[in-house]
Formats: sequence, structure tokens, C-alpha cells
Amino acid sequence: MFFKTVSRALAACLLMLAVAACQPLPQPFQPENKDLVANPLLALPGSVGVQVRLIQGAPEPTASALAAAIATALQDEGLPASTTGNAGSYVLLGAARLVQQEAGRDQVEIGWSLLDPTGIEVKRHENRWWVNQPHWQLGTPETLKTM
Repeated sequence: MFFKTVSRALAACLLMLAVAACQPLPQPFQPENKDLVANPLLALPGSVGVQVRLIQGAPEPTASALAAAIATALQDEGLPASTTGNAGSYVLLGAARLVQQEAGRDQVEIGWSLLDPTGIEVKRHENRWWVNQPHWQLGTPETLKTM
């Protein structure tokens, strides 16, 4: 008698397991609308990002190297950024000027302006750094790291 009860309970459990195994696995993070892309930002053809322009007033190798380094730093923070853009991109402008000179080094100030896609300034910020004159002229990675 005991054996029949145990075997019936075991058979019922096996039947429930077999039925449960036929069901699709739950996917709690899957959108209900299956037409949606898993990451909608990847589906946008012209997603808004930041276009980092060449730094005005900086020597040419430094201007392009610094713009690329800023774009990479923004990407590392999760912001879509590059030195190119589209009509919907914000624009980051930088204007460098020499503030002070000492033996072998310069103090450089860069004024940053963030423009919205319509060209209106939404944020302004200024930074100053002491840089090695020859390294500033060449845009060396050592100089860019300090900035």
C-alpha cells in the first residue's frame, strides 16, 4: 500500500515535470512587443551624440589629438561621441589660449562650449593646465593624459 502511494506521487511529480519542461522559459526582460530591438539606441540611424570639434588656438597635432582623446573619454563614460557628427549631434567646441609662459612650460586655458543641435550654447566651462611647451606643440600622449 505504501509503495503504491509513493509510486503514484512519484508518477504525478514526473508528469508535472514533463509538462513543465514543454513550456517556453520565462523571459522577464524581453519586451512584450517582439518588433522592438533589444537595445533601441542601436536601432536609431542618427542617434544624438556629441561631435568634438578641433580645439581652436591649439597647434595642429595637439588640436586633433585632443579632440580625439576627449571623444574617447566621453565614450568611456557611455556617451556617444566622435570627431564627426550628424545634424542631431551636440557640438563640443574648445578654444585654447596661452595664459602664462615660464621656462619650458606654458599655462594653457581651454574654454569649452557645448552647443545643442540648433547651435544654442547650453553649457560653458574653462580649464587651465600647465603643459610642457614642446609636448604641447606635438600633442604627445603624456601631455593629453595630464589634461
